[in-house]
Amino acid sequence: MRKLILMVFLVKLLFTCYKVSSQNVPFITSSCENCELNNLYQHTPKINFEGGNINCDRNFQLVFFDEFDGTTLDDSKWFTYYHPGASAPNHTNRLHENRGSYFKDENVSVANGICTLHTKVEPVEFPEVCFRDNCITSRFFTSGMLWSKPKFENFHRYEIRCNTPLGAGSMWTAFWIFGWSTEIDFFEFNSSVEPEFTVHKWFGNSQTYSTASGRMDLGSLVGSFHTYAVEHDKFFIRWYIDDVLVYTVSLFKNINNYPPSGGFYLPEGEYDKTMSFPDCNEPALSVIVDPGATPSAHPYFSMRNFPNDFLIDYIRVYKIVDNNEEIGCNISITGPTSICKKLDTLQYCLNGAEMKGGSWELPQGITMYQNPSLTITSKLVFIGNKDTIVFDTVINKDCIKVIASEYYGGGKVRYKVPEECKFLSGDFAEKSIYFGTPLPNLNYYLTCTSVTICLENPDAFTEVWYQQAEILPAPSNKNCKTFEVAFSKKQPYYYFTVQGTNECGSRINTIRLDGRNCFNTSGSGNYLPRFSILPNPASDYFSLKLNNIVDNVELSKIIHGQIIHLNSGDCVKTFNVNIEDEIFINSENFIEGEYLILLRDLDDKYYSDKLIINRN
Repeated sequence: MRKLILMVFLVKLLFTCYKVSSQNVPFITSSCENCELNNLYQHTPKINFEGGNINCDRNFQLVFFDEFDGTTLDDSKWFTYYHPGASAPNHTNRLHENRGSYFKDENVSVANGICTLHTKVEPVEFPEVCFRDNCITSRFFTSGMLWSKPKFENFHRYEIRCNTPLGAGSMWTAFWIFGWSTEIDFFEFNSSVEPEFTVHKWFGNSQTYSTASGRMDLGSLVGSFHTYAVEHDKFFIRWYIDDVLVYTVSLFKNINNYPPSGGFYLPEGEYDKTMSFPDCNEPALSVIVDPGATPSAHPYFSMRNFPNDFLIDYIRVYKIVDNNEEIGCNISITGPTSICKKLDTLQYCLNGAEMKGGSWELPQGITMYQNPSLTITSKLVFIGNKDTIVFDTVINKDCIKVIASEYYGGGKVRYKVPEECKFLSGDFAEKSIYFGTPLPNLNYYLTCTSVTICLENPDAFTEVWYQQAEILPAPSNKNCKTFEVAFSKKQPYYYFTVQGTNECGSRINTIRLDGRNCFNTSGSGNYLPRFSILPNPASDYFSLKLNNIVDNVELSKIIHGQIIHLNSGDCVKTFNVNIEDEIFINSENFIEGEYLILLRDLDDKYYSDKLIINRN
């Protein structure tokens, strides 16, 4: 999608051209924050990289946002027309060569926390405007659009939560950023319900480079609210939908042809550059939202699609800052995990932010009695030839004290995070607490040769013992351990015991594993077939073939899948099984190691197998 602004001001984009010899390949370091690139870099497809970890760990600081909480659009943040470099909007600013709409101020409204961009059949006539060889004097449709007044330099995360309208074949809806020579399309629904993600780069000699995902079948997105985000750092542009990574463009064009450790380490050497990838120190980028009819849309053939509305819940922009830079958003809660008896007095403190009294939430059975908390100290002093005890009150300004007023099973102490820190810390900082020692809450995934036992409440314990007396330190997000089993006709069951211990004592939970389906009546040991993982071990992709699922299970009953990293117990991907006999999974962002793939049916039964990711 080439923007009109480029055509109008292209003559102003002056870039110096260089002849690049083999010994003059631009050099780039593994530093994630510095922009040491130059014009040589713009005209060569080669980069001499020093080697190192190119997965930039970074913090995010909110620098621009609109929650649309008022009743009118905040005109300090937005234009409602293109090319805001103009002194005033005109017909050219209200049109785009790739849209069949005329953009009007009155088609933008704000109410009930939502900004609405309204598209409707409304013929408009205007003085002739030409796009290259195509000149027009009218449009059949009007719509609304937003162009941010602030511009953003270098590395950011851009995020929108929105409801894209239906209207396949008639609508071209886009959320993008543009900066004279660079464009990143967060999404384009161009006459389709399937989005496309794109990067464009223009040079002063009109040479154009683009990298596009193509239309991606990501399920039903239009007609409902979803969160779309793009993160742009020195080495990657990543697209997310509802916090799930769906597409990536890298600075190093052939990154996936190498076996980097953990997926992000590249050795020293010469690499290809993705020519569409934005360089450092490029012109600042503006955020743009512009739904509208396609140029080919005709009111007489697409009336059923209009009027329609593009609904925006919020737009946020986060600056990526150095990990060493203090941004006050690494918020956590410290305090005890266990309450051993009723009326225990506990203190919880906030780290990483200044406390505001009304931002705490407590579980049932816990009441607050000091906010902030007070500590009475005493010391022995010599006053008037006498030993005297002096008491002092210390105010712990970022701490509260609570008391267990009644018996309860467990819950979380939570603190509401400030708006500018929500992306990094979530909506709440929280601390799980338990009364006494709860029962270890177990879940398990069984095959005919192994069992993976997961402890679902590891934060309740300081240590965990499995049947084989193996100690696992806590806390951990989720403790999962895999054990070999060997069922037979004489031994169709296994019993596993898990013991959890905390400050209040220990409790034990025992589960029984039923392996009767893992051997036939003749006792020959033939296992029932499961689904297939091809290839296995895998690298950057694999597929699940479901046509040989466990006997007596209809494929149509399998509805949901999970992929769990066995070392950490973290779920790295969920997916729906839409009556397909083969599912393709992109695993380029999986770290090396062992994973458990689980398929769940309508009866809440699980079918599992082990996946190995190995890039050696």
